[in-house]
Amino acid sequence: MTGLLLFLIVTGLPDFYSVFQSQGAQKLVFASETASGYIVVGSLQQSWGGASAAVVYTTDQHGAVMSQTFSTASGEPVDASELQNGVVVVCNAAAEGVTSVVFFSNSGEEQWLAQYSPDFFQNVAVCSSGANTVVAGNVSGVVRVSKLNSSGGVAWNRGYPSAGFSVSCVCTYNGEIFVVGSREDSGWNSSLCILSLNSAGELQQLYNLFPGEGRILPVALEVDSRGLFILIDAMTDANNMIGETRFVKLNSALQHQWTVVAAGRSWETGTGLAALPGGDFAVCGWTNSIPFSESNRSDLCIRRFSDSGELLWTRKHSTVRSDYGLSVSSASDGGLIVSGCVTETLYQGWLLKTDSLGCVGSQGVEESPGGEFRAVLLANPVVSGFLSFVLNCTEPGIVEVTVYDTAGRSVAMFTTSVVTGENLLNLSACIPAGVYCVAVSNSTDQLVFRAVVCGGM
Repeated sequence: MTGLLLFLIVTGLPDFYSVFQSQGAQKLVFASETASGYIVVGSLQQSWGGASAAVVYTTDQHGAVMSQTFSTASGEPVDASELQNGVVVVCNAAAEGVTSVVFFSNSGEEQWLAQYSPDFFQNVAVCSSGANTVVAGNVSGVVRVSKLNSSGGVAWNRGYPSAGFSVSCVCTYNGEIFVVGSREDSGWNSSLCILSLNSAGELQQLYNLFPGEGRILPVALEVDSRGLFILIDAMTDANNMIGETRFVKLNSALQHQWTVVAAGRSWETGTGLAALPGGDFAVCGWTNSIPFSESNRSDLCIRRFSDSGELLWTRKHSTVRSDYGLSVSSASDGGLIVSGCVTETLYQGWLLKTDSLGCVGSQGVEESPGGEFRAVLLANPVVSGFLSFVLNCTEPGIVEVTVYDTAGRSVAMFTTSVVTGENLLNLSACIPAGVYCVAVSNSTDQLVFRAVVCGGM
């Protein structure tokens, strides 16, 4: 089972689920925190089968919608990025052959609009650095990158015929621009491609990775002084063509350092990646059980990785139907902001604010699933020197109990046999007073709850 780690939980912003209802179909493709709440970018079809339009919402700290603004640009919002007290959104209108870049302030007001015609960008991605915006995509099959100034004016617009790949994402760091995508190889294979440019758009380096392994699709990118961190969706012979999410690290010289894989019995799809203030990374997407069934469909999934690639924890959030995570960003209180959609009659937008553990809900005594595998902590705070809780199990076997401190370190671990039904567990370890996360798992289930220990245990 995946280990579950605790990070410092700061009392601050409320956690919530918020569904954005509409008459048509809607998904939320981006969300970030503002001084008064959140700014959210949606892709909205007003009617079934109609064209998608970009809509920007502002919400309060509980996720309640305060304002709604439709973009004057036509087309579907395909990517967005934070830009100095606002958000820049790229919209593609394929029927019109127009790519638009629109900037909205954090109050939801449209500030400027830049349009590319006839240079229509396919596979378009956007990122921001300071007051500037970088747009990357494919124009007539050629990789093209454009840099915009603070008012949307084009500083430069260059093509790179030698690159020869489909753009997925773009990121800037310390004056350099990195464009990532995939190239079609022989057979049913593709490979990861990285294009490195200087601030003037001049080619620095072109790098290729994972050729011949299968279908490789990069979906998100973060760059900092440590190097490049890339989120990839992959289907390979090694995983029997079941989708897996890879988290890949390259150093600043674009040399591959490590790859970790989040895979198992489920079909995994990654969509969003965010660098967190403490150095870790959050990943969002969704997971499907194998084999697929109507009763067990897509669940929104969040994962947290250390900067060395260690998978720290996995969280799933779901309704009774299919749910999808599309973007993730960090909140000022250490939590996460996740946008996506839930499936009702049609897709409806879904916004989540979680705590630092990826959880939404009560911070009280019981923090466990609503199914038969559940735990009830008998005393919180713990003052007796023993961590005592009742664990209900559906079958006999072995369970593992791990206690983590606020830095995410494992401070105690226990394995014990259990019977079907209720089991009273009294655990003691040499740990000081503090706030801890207790993770309990068997071969099929997992749960987590918090415990406050007074005077040591």
